[in-house]
Amino acid sequence: MEFQFLNNALAQFIATIQNVWAPVFQIHGIAMLLAVSCVAFIIYMIHFGITGDAPTFIMGMADTVVALAVLHALFIYAQSFGTDLVNGFIAWGQETTGMSPAVVTPSGIMETGLQLARIFWAASGHASWFVAPVSALETIICTVAVVIAFGAASVIYLLAQVEVWALIIAASVLLACAPMPWTWTIFPGWGLTVLSSCIKIFFLLCVLAIGLGLATGWSTSMAAVSGTISDNISLMMEATVEALLFIACVYYLPTLMARMTTGAAGTVLHAGEAMLGSIAASTATQATSAAAKARRQLGNAAAAGAKGTITAAQTVSQMLLR
Repeated sequence: MEFQFLNNALAQFIATIQNVWAPVFQIHGIAMLLAVSCVAFIIYMIHFGITGDAPTFIMGMADTVVALAVLHALFIYAQSFGTDLVNGFIAWGQETTGMSPAVVTPSGIMETGLQLARIFWAASGHASWFVAPVSALETIICTVAVVIAFGAASVIYLLAQVEVWALIIAASVLLACAPMPWTWTIFPGWGLTVLSSCIKIFFLLCVLAIGLGLATGWSTSMAAVSGTISDNISLMMEATVEALLFIACVYYLPTLMARMTTGAAGTVLHAGEAMLGSIAASTATQATSAAAKARRQLGNAAAAGAKGTITAAQTVSQMLLR
C-alpha cells in the first residue's frame, strides 16, 4: 500500500498518547484531584462555621467524598475503559460497512482515491495536449478533485481517531476540578464529549463505506473504458461530483450526529449549581437573621439607655424640688 504512512502516523499518535501522555496526566491529575478536594472540604467547614447548617455540611462532605472516589477510580481505569469504548464503536462501524478492516483505514481510503486517479491519468495519456487539450485539462481537473476529496476524507478519519484518544487521556485531567458539587458537571460533560467522538467515528465509517463502495464501482466501470474517458466527459463529471458529495457527507453527517449527543449535555442536572445556590441562600438567610437580631438588640439597648436617662432625670428633679 503506497499510503501506509497515514496508518503509521495514526499508530504513532495513538501510541504517544497512550504511553507518554497517559502516565503524566494520571499522576498530576490525581494530585490535582486531592488538592481540589481539600479546597472543597475547607469551603464546607467555613460555611458550617458561618451558618451552623449541619445538614448542608454533612451532605456536601458526603458528595465530595463520593465524587473523589469515583473520579480517582476513573483516573485509574480511564484508559482501559476508553480503549474498549473506542474499539467497540470501530468494530461496530466496520461490521456495518461490510468491508475488510484493512480497507476502512486512512491509508485504505487514500489508496482508493489513488486508484481512480490512475484511471484518469491513463485517460489523460490518451488525450494528449496536442490532440485534445481541452479533454486533457478536464481529465487533470477531475483527477485533482478526486484525489483531494479522498485525501481529505482520510485525514478527517485520522484526526477523528486522534481526537477521541486525546479526549480520553488528556482531557481527563479536567476531571481533577470536578469533585466539588458546583463543578461536578465537568464529569458528565467529559463523558458526553467522549461518547460524541465515538459516535462521530462510527458514522464516519458508515459514510466512508458508502464512498468506498461508489469508488469501487467507478474503478470497475472506468477501467474497462479508460481509453475513451477523455471523449466522454459525463463519466469524469459523475466521478468528480460524487467525490465532492462524498467529502461533504464525510464532513457534515458525522459532525451532525456528534452535535446531537453533545446537545444532551444541556439536559444534565446541574446539581452542583443548585447546591451552590442553596449554600448561598442559606448563608444570606443566616446573615439577614443575624443582622435583624443585632438591630433588635441595638434597639433594646438604646431603649434601656433612654429609660435609664429619664429615670435619672426624674430622680434629680425630685431631689432639687425638695
